[in-house]
Amino acid sequence: MAVTRKNSAQLAANKSANAPDSKAQGAKPQPSGKGSRERSLDSDQSGEPKSKKAKTGKQVAAPPRDYCTNYKTRIVSLHAELAAHVDAGHGRLRHMVVWEQYTDIVDVARAIASVTEAISLQPDPRREAPVFSVSSSGVIDAGLRTTPHVIRLVARPGEIAIFPVFIGPNHVALGILEHKAGLGYSAVYYDSWPYTRRRLRSMISGPPFDAFHETVRDMMRVGWTPRKQVARYRTSQASVVCDQVGEWVCGLHAVLSGWCLALGLTFSPTATLDEQFYEDAITIINSAVYGLVEAQLISDFLKCTGYVTPDGSPASRKFNNTVELENTTALNDLVAQIVDDDLLKAVMAESEQGD
Repeated sequence: MAVTRKNSAQLAANKSANAPDSKAQGAKPQPSGKGSRERSLDSDQSGEPKSKKAKTGKQVAAPPRDYCTNYKTRIVSLHAELAAHVDAGHGRLRHMVVWEQYTDIVDVARAIASVTEAISLQPDPRREAPVFSVSSSGVIDAGLRTTPHVIRLVARPGEIAIFPVFIGPNHVALGILEHKAGLGYSAVYYDSWPYTRRRLRSMISGPPFDAFHETVRDMMRVGWTPRKQVARYRTSQASVVCDQVGEWVCGLHAVLSGWCLALGLTFSPTATLDEQFYEDAITIINSAVYGLVEAQLISDFLKCTGYVTPDGSPASRKFNNTVELENTTALNDLVAQIVDDDLLKAVMAESEQGD
């Protein structure tokens, strides 16, 4: 059943199920790989939950964060900020995601990158937060892979790559590719559409040239792996993913799931999504590519609507603004700049060693 304004009354009955009970839904926290050193977005700088001191000097726990109140208050001001930003573009800017329209796969990629880049660029002396790889449109869009004169680049090779996958027709899923010392390469497939999850389950370990495998291997050939060679990698399908409601929202789910992975949040197996969820998701995604969204809003929105469990997100991944990537050119320029900067650093390091 597609989510349309005509059937919103039918879906509205599910609204009450969207705000999860603030006492977790029984899902275990997703391991972060950093142990107890990682703090929550909902914690203060000391790493402890926000609290106030009583007269005795002892810490008294503050009430749990009200995710829904915070996100619903913030979304109102975000509407105004987005409208003002688009108006200031004098027709040059557009809303990336539109109701009941499929989202272009490159637009999905730049929305994901607006968050992953914000995390990668955070000043983090201890480097508790991950650094993410990012690819140009010529790598993301399968239709451009054989097009002459298209520049195809992968920035920060070997780092965690979160990328959309065109399954077709009119369907976008998500993949994550990473390398762990001692464990080798792994690729995990995330799909919000139950039908394709069932259909592709056998393909994960079967035919080598399905869309997911081809995207992974193409990234390796372009330069994600050393010497641009296709390395052996383990493949799996995510066991818990939020199901989409309607055919056209697959791109939105790819973006939101990519953000969940980047922020270290845990998918909820019992999410119930309605029209209001998708309306607010569109506003947040459209605002993110213009640099208007903070990590806390994304976390509050996803927790309030039940897309993820109430578990905390590592504070090292907190940011105040997404990275502005207003169009495909901005994404490609970003990737090229990172590649050039890394090349210059490598040349300078080699020169210093020679001296």
